[in-house]
Amino acid sequence: MTFCNLSLGYKKINTTNIPNLFIEKYFNANTNLLDLAVYIYGIYLSQNNYCEGNNIDAIAEKLGIDRSLILKSFAYWEEEELVNIDPNENPKECPVINYRPIFLKSPHESKAYDLSRYSEFQNKLHDYYGEKGKLLNTNDLILLVDDMERWDIEKDAAVEILDYCFEIYGLTISITKIHSVLKDFGLTNSNTLTDAKKHIVCLKASKGEVGRIIKQLNPTLLYNIGDYEIELFNKWTSVYKFSNDAIFLASKYFKRKGTMTDLDEFLTELYQANVVTLDDIKSCIDVLESRLSLSKKIIQAIGSFDKYDTVAKTYVNSWMQKGFEDSALIEIARYCFASCYKTLDVMDQIVTKFHVDGNISVNAVRSYIKNLRKYDDEITKVLNVSSSNKTITDGMRSDYKLFVQDWKFNPELILFVAEQEKGKRDIFPYLNRTLGDMKNNNINNIVAARKYLDSLKTRSTFKKQQNASLSQVSANLDVNNKTVYRADTPLFDIEKANLTMTQDILDEANANRIPTVEDVQTYVSQSEKYGYGRPELLVAAEVLSKTVFSWEKMDLLLSNFKKWGVTDYYTAVDYIKYNSLDDILKQ
Repeated sequence: MTFCNLSLGYKKINTTNIPNLFIEKYFNANTNLLDLAVYIYGIYLSQNNYCEGNNIDAIAEKLGIDRSLILKSFAYWEEEELVNIDPNENPKECPVINYRPIFLKSPHESKAYDLSRYSEFQNKLHDYYGEKGKLLNTNDLILLVDDMERWDIEKDAAVEILDYCFEIYGLTISITKIHSVLKDFGLTNSNTLTDAKKHIVCLKASKGEVGRIIKQLNPTLLYNIGDYEIELFNKWTSVYKFSNDAIFLASKYFKRKGTMTDLDEFLTELYQANVVTLDDIKSCIDVLESRLSLSKKIIQAIGSFDKYDTVAKTYVNSWMQKGFEDSALIEIARYCFASCYKTLDVMDQIVTKFHVDGNISVNAVRSYIKNLRKYDDEITKVLNVSSSNKTITDGMRSDYKLFVQDWKFNPELILFVAEQEKGKRDIFPYLNRTLGDMKNNNINNIVAARKYLDSLKTRSTFKKQQNASLSQVSANLDVNNKTVYRADTPLFDIEKANLTMTQDILDEANANRIPTVEDVQTYVSQSEKYGYGRPELLVAAEVLSKTVFSWEKMDLLLSNFKKWGVTDYYTAVDYIKYNSLDDILKQ
């Protein structure tokens, strides 16, 4: 460890030194910008050893190019004697780049080429320039030959590239521009005649209609035009019969952030929907953008983090097909947020319910929600006597509406009953049970309710008497033809649990009696027969509290549970909630 060192923060504000001689010699039109970037970033990595990832991948990621282009650039700098490329000790790894000091010499003064190899290229170059009376000197030709040698550009390919240069830029093109074009073909590995022709097609396309569309679609894609992009364009114009202006208009939908694949999917959807004219496409885009805007408002209202386009495709399009107004959907989203339903799946279910009930316009939605929240103030008073569950849910609203509209209890009486169990963790199950008993006993005022609730307190004394009899009853139980007398055996524990469960069922059913041996045996038989546990059996017993309890009715109810796929406590509650007592006990 060194005695003195630079902190990371100090290093990051340090500088990278680039020789002035390098700037004087290579900062000109003859040096490729990519070569300059590779050289300078390599110096940065070598001079700042705190940098993470001092390797070829770091340069490739930083410049957004392929590793092979980086190696070609360093090969160029090695020819210029600015670096040495040494093989790595591990042959599978990239070579090591060692930077050398810069000496004053012409980049091309040591090169000697056999110019006769490129006679056809020279002749065509002289012919082109001869038309405007310009003479070429040897240095100009050496510059171009140097490019062809460096990038291994074949003679036929070089002639093809030269024809392209004069076709696109005319006779006024400079040697420097030709030099730049040759480097472009070299960097893209278009050094054979076949590859050069393909690249020329792509370049022409980028300067033509395909380029115009891609520039509108996403300007960063202009350097990636290839066969795939041209094939897509041909499909849109030849197969789908879209005009160039129609394709260009469709590309605007992506707001300069799309790809050719995105545009292909969009145009395919338009083609399948027979949306092909400019007016139709514009109308379609207006609708899509309005739905994206609506999706944004819905997401903000409901408190979700879903993507706008996903919400539009998955939900909003379907909701709009059902005839909902924009403002109606926003109202439903706000209602979902207030009700703690903060997912689009739940909102979709609620929207479906609104649609089934015919509440589609914003006025109908607001009226329904207002009616649903009619009793929220009274429910809040009830919840204030509870120690939890302070958030009003639709289940609470549904229960309270049942108490008031169907059972005809006034809010004062409901609050009085709730206060008798002040501090209860979940007040509504207690209200459902107690008010249900009061309804069956025609108790509908506070005086009668107080008398009734006081009488219920005597049940605790009755239960103590029942518990005192448990051991005696258990000792006389006969299970599987075995009489149990010892209270410390496992079998006794099982029977005691069965007896306790039987007692709970009788209590829930308001049977008001101590279970007999036959009761326990019937309970065991039914629970084994249907495979139900404690919660489902207690729900069934509570239902039977509204009628005269019998084990025969219990068997019928459990049979219906099984028939309708009731497998747990929650489905049992839902089944009871949405079916009348007569239907539940129907054969």
